[in-house]
Amino acid sequence: MLSLVTHSSMVLIKSGLLFSLFLSFFNSRVLSFLLFLFLLLFMAIVLNSGLIVSHDSVVYYIPFFQVETWREFEPGFTFINYIFRSAGLSAESFIYFIGTFSLFIFLTSIWKLTRSFPLFYLMLFLAFCTLSFNFLATGLLRQYLAFSIILLGCSFFYFGKKVKFFLSLFVATTIHFSSCLYFFVIFVFKLRWVNKILILIFAFLFSFFSKDVVLILLNNIPYIDNNIYVKSLVRVLGYSDKNVVHEDYFFKYFFVFISLLAVGMGKVFFSVSENGEKLINVLYSFSVCGFLVSSACYFASEASIRVLYGVAILSTLSFAALLMNSNLKNRMVIVGLVCIPFFFYSFLSHNWIVGFVNRYV
Repeated sequence: MLSLVTHSSMVLIKSGLLFSLFLSFFNSRVLSFLLFLFLLLFMAIVLNSGLIVSHDSVVYYIPFFQVETWREFEPGFTFINYIFRSAGLSAESFIYFIGTFSLFIFLTSIWKLTRSFPLFYLMLFLAFCTLSFNFLATGLLRQYLAFSIILLGCSFFYFGKKVKFFLSLFVATTIHFSSCLYFFVIFVFKLRWVNKILILIFAFLFSFFSKDVVLILLNNIPYIDNNIYVKSLVRVLGYSDKNVVHEDYFFKYFFVFISLLAVGMGKVFFSVSENGEKLINVLYSFSVCGFLVSSACYFASEASIRVLYGVAILSTLSFAALLMNSNLKNRMVIVGLVCIPFFFYSFLSHNWIVGFVNRYV
């Protein structure tokens, strides 16, 4: 199976997004949009080719050939799987559909949140430079879909469409169990900004006692036979056996914590436009909720880091919103200076993801 996730393809996508960003600053919206349409098609083909050969692919192929598998999935993902299998479609078509649909929802959600070409392209560029988005989009199929739906729910929440927001998170939870704690965003959003930062710090400190809390929950919640969500909690405990694989996880976890803390402090010290105030608040509130999920299963690095990928993306989107909505002089110059380190950092993230995705090819 051929993977198109190469150094050249990743650089082309990243460079195209950066060029689209600067075209949008010069009001060349038609040209930037045409370029983006090409990038969208190219991005879908490249990322989906990575999903087909990725490390988790075999897990998603199994249900097509053996219904009673060694591992159960949440009901939403199982239902989608059942539809494709019943229709006689191939496992590859299933993965291509999920990958393309997830990318579409991801892009649509960001556009709904921004409604601004410069901010839209900046968010995409910064997100694509990170290892987190690339890893979700080329390896973690269920979380990729669930996170995209969470981001869609974020856009509904931003516009006050509470019913669609709850429905989105419900659907995301049926695809990946970790999505359930994003419901707490309705409480986090109403808090003062300083309190959000305090919750972030509390979550970081709480992470070191997370295993004890999960054990207490499992000992006191009645076990329901064949309940997939209770089994998910048990599986989180099982993930702690893989901690040796993530010996350096603390540094990754700490880096995301510091990034979120920096965005939070930036909002305190920089004045923000009225239009951007709510957007930053919504994105940051979702980031804090995601970090709470990651901290709750910190003791099992394999489980925690999978949630942390989405948190890192939300943190990046929050940073982009803060950058574009702060009352700064020479904003275009500052954006350019910010893009330079992200551009060079992306070579490290792309180098890692290319090797990781193609190691079985």
